[in-house]
Amino acid sequence: MSEHQPRKKKKKILIIGKGYIAKYIIKDTKKKFNTIFISRKKFSIKKKINNIDVILHTIGLNRHASELKKKEAISVKKKYTQEIIKFAKLNKISKIIYFSSSLVYAKNIQGKIDENTKCKNKESYAKHHLFAENLLKKYSGNDLKIIILRMGNVFGINNYQNNDNIYGINKMILTAIRDKEVDVNFVKLEKNIIPIDHLIKIIPKLKFTQNFKILNIYFKTLNLKEIAKLISKRIKYLFNHKIKVNILKNGKSRKKLNFKSIYLKEKIYKKLIVKQIDSSLKIINKINIL
Repeated sequence: MSEHQPRKKKKKILIIGKGYIAKYIIKDTKKKFNTIFISRKKFSIKKKINNIDVILHTIGLNRHASELKKKEAISVKKKYTQEIIKFAKLNKISKIIYFSSSLVYAKNIQGKIDENTKCKNKESYAKHHLFAENLLKKYSGNDLKIIILRMGNVFGINNYQNNDNIYGINKMILTAIRDKEVDVNFVKLEKNIIPIDHLIKIIPKLKFTQNFKILNIYFKTLNLKEIAKLISKRIKYLFNHKIKVNILKNGKSRKKLNFKSIYLKEKIYKKLIVKQIDSSLKIINKINIL
């Protein structure tokens, strides 16, 4: 860079929430962005933060907790989504990205899915996401542009603190390393999986071309058996450990999942999935050795 050329100013991102995605983004974006983090308990409408480019709204109970605490799930989502909207307007922040879920479409997604697909899932987790989406849509406009990310099964581990907070593919990675075996239920159930490192790269590229936009965020569709086999294969390659894959239930045959976005045309590279699995395996293995 020339000494006369001004240094490019880092984007100022405010992350509100304390869950898996929020913590991962915070750990991996500090060098690229001016990242500010506020947990739910410390968030206040009256708090003043200047020159924020975009708010990342990640507040909400996970799927399991949402079913156990249905009233709390909707109450938390309603309260903090309303407060985030007020906070954005008071601080003249014009962009919010909300992290929703592809589960709003159905409990077990199958067939062709895009942003125009009707949302039919009646689970508490889906309902509170849809409530937040509709609330954000209501207050969107030229002064407050909203992007909703309906994400598939995000996975990847860059830190390890508590087994109880690890789910889905991350749980498969953990148990494979820890127990030298992994159980697979419903092998024909397909998942639209997303390496979290890939998701983080997508976020800065999102364009606020409309006042309100819903985006399906996907990467590749694999069934649970394929995922387990891939994890087993990578453990063998990295550590020369043999992992047993236990097939517990085959499940009923379902229509093949075709999860698409009418906006995003993401290229599918298996090597990025392998890279994410490998980095996660190395972290879990290192901690177990220690």
